[in-house]
Amino acid sequence: MTAQREFRVDISRPLKPIRVINGLEVYEDSGLNYVDCYFPDGSQRTWGYIGRAPIKGSQFAPLAGCKQGLADAIQAEINKMLDCQADEAAPAPVMIEDTTEDIEESEDEDE
Repeated sequence: MTAQREFRVDISRPLKPIRVINGLEVYEDSGLNYVDCYFPDGSQRTWGYIGRAPIKGSQFAPLAGCKQGLADAIQAEINKMLDCQADEAAPAPVMIEDTTEDIEESEDEDE
């Protein structure tokens, strides 16, 4: 029997940018953690960032390409992790679709 996997979010992995200064690797504190998502099919992907010590009602910053439905699910899991009350729960970030191609295509048709 196979164990059923669930959608899970982890916000504990710190983002530590590395710079090389005079040949030495220097780790900087960004103050952010990755938002890693684990899916039922066994795959994993980083979908954004959140502050190192998020408080109730904190929103994550999604990466480009994150769909609104996924952003809603991620924010709901983060809210559960931060033990948010319904009235304090942060809404998911609103994802804006890139429409520059549509605008360029309509301009080409007008000519």
